[in-house]
Amino acid sequence: MSDLVACTVDPQFGALPDRPLERVKKVDIAESCKLIGWQPSTSLRVGLTRTVEWYKNELMVRPCS
Repeated sequence: MSDLVACTVDPQFGALPDRPLERVKKVDIAESCKLIGWQPSTSLRVGLTRTVEWYKNELMVRPCS
């Protein structure tokens, strides 16, 4: 999804060894879905696109008033 930020460099996953003390974090929403009936309503791509657009708008250089 690097295309969302106009990145010209492709990520090289596995190019460096994993850090031995870093815990792997993996999201599993199945338990939430089961307990409270929650389901995501926004896809990852749409959510990231909205986030990138928000940052672009917020971080734009604005003229002084």
